[in-house]
Amino acid sequence: MPRKPNKRVEYLVQNVQRGSIEHLEILLEDWPEGSTILVAEAALSLLTVSRKPQAQLDAQGFEIADTALRAVARAIRAVEEDKGKEDTRSSLTALLLPSLDSLISWMSLCARRALDQLHRSKRPKKSTKGEETDIENPAQCILLYGGMMAKMLRYDDEIKEEIQSSLTAAEFVLLLWTWTEKDTGLPIFMLERDPDAVRMYTACAVHQAFLEYVDGSEHAKTNVLYLLANDKDEDVGATRLMQLGLARLQRMRLALEKDECGNAQAVGRNIRGLFVRIDEFIKLKDRPEVLRAFHEQSFLEASISVVHLVARHIRYMGEHRLLFQPMNTIVEIIKSWSSLSGRPSLDAMRGLVENGLVDAYVEIIAGIPYKGREAMMVEEHFESICLTIVTWISSYAFHPLVCQALMGAFLSIDIDLERDLDGRGNHWTRIFWDRLRESVGLAKFVEEAGAPKTCDHLLCASEGGDGKKARRMACSGCHAVIYCSTACQALDWDSTHRDDCMQLRRSYFERQGDLTWIHSSTRLHHFSLIQEVYRTSAQDGFLETTRKKNAPTHSALSCYRVFQFWRVPFPHRGEPYPLHCSRILGRMDEGRKTGKPWGSGFEEA
Repeated sequence: MPRKPNKRVEYLVQNVQRGSIEHLEILLEDWPEGSTILVAEAALSLLTVSRKPQAQLDAQGFEIADTALRAVARAIRAVEEDKGKEDTRSSLTALLLPSLDSLISWMSLCARRALDQLHRSKRPKKSTKGEETDIENPAQCILLYGGMMAKMLRYDDEIKEEIQSSLTAAEFVLLLWTWTEKDTGLPIFMLERDPDAVRMYTACAVHQAFLEYVDGSEHAKTNVLYLLANDKDEDVGATRLMQLGLARLQRMRLALEKDECGNAQAVGRNIRGLFVRIDEFIKLKDRPEVLRAFHEQSFLEASISVVHLVARHIRYMGEHRLLFQPMNTIVEIIKSWSSLSGRPSLDAMRGLVENGLVDAYVEIIAGIPYKGREAMMVEEHFESICLTIVTWISSYAFHPLVCQALMGAFLSIDIDLERDLDGRGNHWTRIFWDRLRESVGLAKFVEEAGAPKTCDHLLCASEGGDGKKARRMACSGCHAVIYCSTACQALDWDSTHRDDCMQLRRSYFERQGDLTWIHSSTRLHHFSLIQEVYRTSAQDGFLETTRKKNAPTHSALSCYRVFQFWRVPFPHRGEPYPLHCSRILGRMDEGRKTGKPWGSGFEEA
């Protein structure tokens, strides 16, 4: 049971109920721990529906409402700090539940006034007779309201459910989340200092309010999409959501570039939170427009770009333990996004590599200490996660488009980072670095022969050209083959794809998690490899020497070199060996006859 309030507290509360904010300020300065419910009830009496103005708040109305809201926020904090008193928590929950809509409406009114002033000028004007007094610190007010909403959503499950079903709450959250700064033209992003750590920053309260509101609630997400659509087509709401997400990523990227907070970990935490919620939106049932908007707005490319920047700043700070954050984001979220339906995985990987996936990985492994006491303290799972990432990237490296993107990425890597990694001896970071570089070794044979084709129709005569501008269309059935035109798609369907589409489709869905499998047709590249490897082998005399040594009775035309390219090629660990063309082509055909995707016979070679 709450303690009986003393006469001083009773006197102050009575005056608050009469509308005195001066007495409420006294209570805020010296919070009566045993009278939290009494003070909260008095503060809520100032935020009733009958007191709410029809239009905007005037200066006096704002001052009263803002003080009352701060008192309610302080009451919530007091109950959270005193976790041992469940009766006090239950009492506050019972007090807040019937007042939520009114409370949020007042928060919205106050936020609008603060946001308007923040947009006009960062400095408050001096009040003169006949003029309204400006808010002293509008930014702090906005953080208060956003933080208060996030706290209420975390405070109690019943309150959270009530808020998430409220359209009024959705309007308030979007008011804060969509408001743009005057200077940058981007959404508001303000990190708060952690009261327990002077140099540490926490989440942006405005951003956190949105993340908490949509957390785990299909109803809340539907409310957001409905309001963003603004009575227009559903696609408009989904597109607007992705555009706002991209704008927030750009604003958080700006915070890192300007070093506004000096704490990349805090920004990275906010970025990951956004990714998690976007992932939930994508997985909404019966809302395919969200996934379409995700692809159309190139959210995947933007996400890896900002993760790269976070990794770079963390490495620069020398906080190697914090590298787990971008590593985990890549493995748990971005990797899964590369296999979303509606876009070929090869094209997704190409986009990731071109926009910073390799750079982010290099920043991560270069930031991990490899000698001394610090190296011994690095958690073992760092190595496991890094292996997962390099295996994932390498498994796509043999395809011409991805190979081209990888080689471009290697050219942009900082020379100092390369030297650092090359000088690490037998440390696993050096081994993984070599593995990533060598993953494109075999594919260079095709790259050096000319621009890679972008069409899986074997008889297509068009050239791929610039990988970024080349037109690519995937088969809607298996998502595994790519064509440059509908004509090539029709021709390939009549000639071969009609037979292997179902097998590729089954393999696509069954083996999405298999890091050694490429989620695309490899028919074109198998033949390209045979041609190019044979051509280069014949030039340097390797073929003839090998034939005389291993198969002197066979014609030179029946031999060629084969790399075990379903794994990452390591020239220093295993030399290529000759096989007969007829034998390897037979294995390819074998795979087709047994109902498996073409090329499965290579694994036995």
